[in-house]
Amino acid sequence: MCYIDIIVFEITDSHLIVTGSQDCLVRVWNAFVPKKAIVVFEGHHTAICSIVLQDSGQKIYSLSKDRCIKVWDVPAQECIQTYVRLPADLAGKTPLATFYNPLNRNLIIASNKIAVVICGKIVDEELTDGYTHTKAVTKALYNPLFKCIVTVGMDSHIIVWDPWTGNRLFLVKDAHTRILYGEVKPVEITAATFDTSNQLLLTGASDGTIKIWNFNTGTCIRHMNIEENCEVTSVTWLKNRILAVGWNMHITEFADTGKATHGKPWETRHTDDVLCAAVRVPQTIVTSSYSGELVFWMLETGQPYGRYNVSNPKEKLALSFKKSGAKKAKASVLSVTTRKRGSGTSVAFKSPTAEEAEAPIPLSILPSQYEARRVSVIHVPTLDAASRPLSIHAMIFLQSRPMQKDVGTLLVAIENGNIQVWSHHTGGGYISSFFAIHTAGDYVAAMATDPDNEYLFTGEIRLTVTFFHIESILLTITSIYYNLFYFHEGTTVGYVKIWLMKNFMVPWPVKLVMPTYRIQFPFLWKDRVAGRAKRSLREQPLPLLLSSYKAHLRAVTNLEYIPSCKILVSEEEQRSKVKYPHLRSFVIKIASMFGSTYTCEQLFSQLATVKSKSRSRISDENLFHQLTIAMFHITSNFETLADLRDEEE
Repeated sequence: MCYIDIIVFEITDSHLIVTGSQDCLVRVWNAFVPKKAIVVFEGHHTAICSIVLQDSGQKIYSLSKDRCIKVWDVPAQECIQTYVRLPADLAGKTPLATFYNPLNRNLIIASNKIAVVICGKIVDEELTDGYTHTKAVTKALYNPLFKCIVTVGMDSHIIVWDPWTGNRLFLVKDAHTRILYGEVKPVEITAATFDTSNQLLLTGASDGTIKIWNFNTGTCIRHMNIEENCEVTSVTWLKNRILAVGWNMHITEFADTGKATHGKPWETRHTDDVLCAAVRVPQTIVTSSYSGELVFWMLETGQPYGRYNVSNPKEKLALSFKKSGAKKAKASVLSVTTRKRGSGTSVAFKSPTAEEAEAPIPLSILPSQYEARRVSVIHVPTLDAASRPLSIHAMIFLQSRPMQKDVGTLLVAIENGNIQVWSHHTGGGYISSFFAIHTAGDYVAAMATDPDNEYLFTGEIRLTVTFFHIESILLTITSIYYNLFYFHEGTTVGYVKIWLMKNFMVPWPVKLVMPTYRIQFPFLWKDRVAGRAKRSLREQPLPLLLSSYKAHLRAVTNLEYIPSCKILVSEEEQRSKVKYPHLRSFVIKIASMFGSTYTCEQLFSQLATVKSKSRSRISDENLFHQLTIAMFHITSNFETLADLRDEEE
């Protein structure tokens, strides 16, 4: 009999003993059957010097003298990971000492140096399942070249998904970082886009850094910066250049080649932080600020040609010049701004200047004939309305429409729930607006469109309606829901609505075939009692509301449309999969009620047999009981039932 020296061993609560020896093997023993090991793991090339057990012995971490860590899955009896990135000058001829902290799952390895290795980071089940983002998703992008979805979030992760199976393909952790008190901290990713060839990914973070990635390999190609500790709110990759906007009140331009880290700033025409931007190639880029300013720029020359404020959109403001990098002009002595990242909401309290206090409050945001039926509008007091400007949280261009004065090409979502329609023509401007919400305090936070700009979607459907009233597919990927729509718009409380844009704000006549839309959108069918969405829009004929549903339980932060398969990718502020487990399981049961065509057809066949002409007086309760008996294969014991009946009598 050959004896091998055991160097380390660990014992689990399930009476398993794990040993590591000089023969480079990890063995798992049953404490009651010690004659032979039940599992033997091979793979190390030197003696085992440390063993760590997790999940009651379901997972084993083994460290060998050559600084190699292997992770073993005991039920599957396989190696799931090999880690060889420990410093080369750690150990050597010096013996290794290890200590494992089960509270934070840190393995401390000490020799002439100390290394800390995280062994399976603890997952907060209220935020994530360990497979998706751990914080809110800020952007989801569909790549038509590789046919994948790339998501970025507040946890500084970049994840590549397969949209057809829902599987995660690749993960980049801590894409943006900063050093705080000698410790590396992740930085929230706030903006992202692809290059013109859809081969590279551009991300912007809350500390002002911008990076170019090969997202298929996770390699960072280039570092850039717009300004120190200045959040990047939007990035755009054009041909030969990159445009970025953020909290520095102007546009910063970079060349898409080279190694330059700082770009060229455009003129500063805003008086507050820029929240979003929209581009119409090759003509215009539009930027909007937190105070409601809207500035139109020539895309080729970088010169502004229009400046407005959404609180009074019909008045064109002067294009006053302000040096780049200058400090913001103070509206008064007191100016406090509070923002919540990831939710799309913002709150501001500013004391008005003397001119703002004396100026009348514009009420042109809503048409006058709608004021009597504004059932979903927050009635802000006059003083508050004057001191709190309307912020702009989403903009989108209708790319298929021509550049004309009387054609609405730009949609601007403002904080009071309206969507304003603008023309980006040099002689154009504000055209009209429409009410896009039906719940007080709600507003549009994200928009997307199909290539033909035929539809506009915003909605409020519950999860059960999502399965039956709109032909949609529900698939959870980092709080992502897929729905079969064309132009989509997300609101802060999870609503998505569908509007018809084909005949809205165009000067030419458009012929509509309404029966086609009624077949596709059952929301257009007449109801005995109209819902809130229909009641709030009785006096608003255009644009036509095609559907309304609640797609998420939290704020919708971004929408991305896949035109090839008519799928919408929407993301919410925080995952609801594990936050509401009972609601999710209930929806899954409803969705799988008719798991096969045979079961569904069998039900209708039994219904025709049970409720016939000769049994027309059958009640709903009796019908329900008889269908239940007919659907389930239950053999009744009539003799026992008859005996029980006799005993009761």
